Amino acid sequence: MQVNRLGYEAIPAENGQEALDLIASTGAQIVLCDMNMPIMSGTEMTQEIRSRLHEEYIHIIMISGNWNATSRQRALDVGADDFIEKGPDNAMMQTKLRTASRLVHHQSMMAQKNHALNLAQKQIANDMAIAKIAQRRLLESVTSIDTLPDCDCNVHSVFVPSASVSGDMFGVFKVSEDLIGFYLLDVSGHGVHAALMSVAVGHLITPEYFRKKATLPDGAHDPAGLVKALNDRFYHEDSDDYFTMFCAIANVQSGQMTFCQAGNPSPLVRDNKGNVSTLGEGGFPVAMLLDAEFTNETYHFEPGSAICLFSDAAIEADNEQNEQFGADRLRASISEFSEGDLSQLPQFFVERLQTWRNRRDFDDDLTIVVLERAALT
Repeated sequence: MQVNRLGYEAIPAENGQEALDLIASTGAQIVLCDMNMPIMSGTEMTQEIRSRLHEEYIHIIMISGNWNATSRQRALDVGADDFIEKGPDNAMMQTKLRTASRLVHHQSMMAQKNHALNLAQKQIANDMAIAKIAQRRLLESVTSIDTLPDCDCNVHSVFVPSASVSGDMFGVFKVSEDLIGFYLLDVSGHGVHAALMSVAVGHLITPEYFRKKATLPDGAHDPAGLVKALNDRFYHEDSDDYFTMFCAIANVQSGQMTFCQAGNPSPLVRDNKGNVSTLGEGGFPVAMLLDAEFTNETYHFEPGSAICLFSDAAIEADNEQNEQFGADRLRASISEFSEGDLSQLPQFFVERLQTWRNRRDFDDDLTIVVLERAALT
């Protein structure tokens, strides 16, 4: 047989149906078929191969002694890869078979690589799912209300990740009998890299670390000192990593609060009369410049008022016209909620933002934290 003489092993078939069965049972990847065969024609067999074995790469060379433009186009349309004139031209047959062999080998190598990639993707997806669970548990541990002193101050929060892991982190905890410390940070970028940095910072900022770095020797509150310590620790000349942050110490008895804003969006304050204002003037992000300066500001946290902290996803959430939600709409939203239960305020913001985005997933991690000081009775 001509194919055998060219160095290939031929598996002959009497007709198209037998050939189709042999392809399925032997795993043959190069098929030479005549346009005109009994029981099932070459074009019919090619259609069956493409229909039944579409996940396998099978190179089909159609043979005919009467090719024309129409018949060639028909062969290509049903799924043939190549065609050849019937006859004794060994050189042409060998050329076609060598080309087919190279393509089959290349496709086999690609299939192996794709299989390895699929396994790696499944492993990564599994690792990301585990990391997501671990990070959410960390967020739950650093925001446990059970760690706060007995006081008329409540914390409500919501976290909506844009991916399986996030670059947001926040914490609320007891600093002393009458003091609570709290912070929110947002690492630049998305995904695993941002999540690792946020977890590193979250693990570092324990209640003891917060108390030590945010308090001066004379007992004065110094959240800017905490931010400066983080800036010194995480700044690297060869890295573009940085994060924005808002942190504060509040006296739950007197309402006196000292805070430092480091690039994080300005919190919104709803006072006990329902008026809404902003807190802070911006500040510089953490770990962007080694000699960046961070300053403290003060605010009186009145009974019946609430402070709302946001990651920048709340402001930057855009609609289908690429228009950002913006700070003004956030202010309007909290004003509209003036008579509601503040424990529902974070989810209220989320609903507004999801409506604005027409229920599309957020492009960035969204964190909203509301600190509520109960009204005097």
